[in-house]
Amino acid sequence: MKERFLNGVFSSQISHLARTCLVRTVIALSTLVLIISCTSACGSAEGPSEATQQWFQTTTAANQTYLIDGYIIYSPHVSTDVDTSINFSVTVCSKSASNCHLRAQYDTPAAPPASAATHVGARIKAHLTTDAPGRVTLASTEVQPVIGSADDATWTWQLTPSASGSFTITATFTALRADTPEPLTADTKIDAKFAVAATIGHSIASAWSFLTSSVTVLVAGIGALGLSAGSVWTYFHKRAKRVSSTIEGRRRTRAGIRRPRQKP
Repeated sequence: MKERFLNGVFSSQISHLARTCLVRTVIALSTLVLIISCTSACGSAEGPSEATQQWFQTTTAANQTYLIDGYIIYSPHVSTDVDTSINFSVTVCSKSASNCHLRAQYDTPAAPPASAATHVGARIKAHLTTDAPGRVTLASTEVQPVIGSADDATWTWQLTPSASGSFTITATFTALRADTPEPLTADTKIDAKFAVAATIGHSIASAWSFLTSSVTVLVAGIGALGLSAGSVWTYFHKRAKRVSSTIEGRRRTRAGIRRPRQKP
């Protein structure tokens, strides 16, 4: 009987100890997983590992081997009037494309085309900037494929300047890595002169705007000047009246002392 009781107690203690060990093991494993996850997250927040960087450089270099020579056709001189829209088109061609010259001349017939070397054989992203005030609207797809040796693609932007003068248009082309926004090589940039002429209507509108603003400033200045002059005149007028009244009082006092008033 006593042995049976002791065996039950011993078995109970062993079972309790086993459960305790199991719980502690689960907690320890969970903590280890959390530590590993935190370490990975912290490492990724600080930047990619050296192995990841080497893999990226290796794959990028491998993708660069598929790039081929190409060229950009564009108009180096563009002109328009103020508030008049104009389309600026640029064509990127592979080395064996046959219709690039014709398309570039058709897009911008008023100026002879210019060319610049670039790399194709990938998806090409184009971006345009200008120092001319006004609106710039992309009229084509921003990213287009120029992959094969006979491929080409054309980008068109609509420019609507709001001021006259001589400005610059800059178009930037980037070969992208696979289906990512990451560049494969350095950007290719081309610049074009942008001449904007002032029209008679715009000149009249500018002159009228300048005249109305000048008249407004002049009226405001005259009003402020009149208010200041009126304030000064009022001050001195009151001051003069007070001085005159004082002098008159003194004069009468002195006259009364010298010549007493006669009794009737």
